[in-house]
Amino acid sequence: MWGWAYSLPYHGDGWWYISRFTGSLLHSTHPPPFIGRPIASVIQALEYCNDPYQCEWSPNPDTKKLSIAEMQCLTRADDVLFKLGNSNFLLSILYAGLKEPIFDTTKQAFSAIANLPNHQGEVLDKCFQRTLLAAKTSRSFSRGGVIFIGADLSSHEMHAWIIENGQQPDHEDRSWINYRPLLAIVKS
Repeated sequence: MWGWAYSLPYHGDGWWYISRFTGSLLHSTHPPPFIGRPIASVIQALEYCNDPYQCEWSPNPDTKKLSIAEMQCLTRADDVLFKLGNSNFLLSILYAGLKEPIFDTTKQAFSAIANLPNHQGEVLDKCFQRTLLAAKTSRSFSRGGVIFIGADLSSHEMHAWIIENGQQPDHEDRSWINYRPLLAIVKS
């Protein structure tokens, strides 16, 4: 199961934060409720968000040959996450927390996800489902991964990505460096 989502509010022209329940980007003159202090793994991963050039990344996929059963499991989980969609934010997170380990590493998970039909084309539009699916199907995510959801405050555009043990494992995502992390989700 998942730990919890940690709010990472930003104060600039008011308070900016992402709701832990709806996933909505919010702007307020008052600080967000229930801030709490993030745990050590979130603080450590945030250091890579603040200095992305220290974060390991490779444009090369790390492929794993999947059995028919593994491919069916991956496709089924992907279909469920797309049916839940962004509008069922909390339910999507809870579903992704029910682990179905298929891959040894999150990098392998992202490499396989990139080839699924739902993830062809513009990957940034599907980043939330992509990130949750990688976390759900990766064995290594629970040992050091953090899902971040951030925003470009000037455009209000949002993005989700993973930092895991000093690495950004998605070989197709370099745009994460353009977003301010406002919410972190970890495995307990």
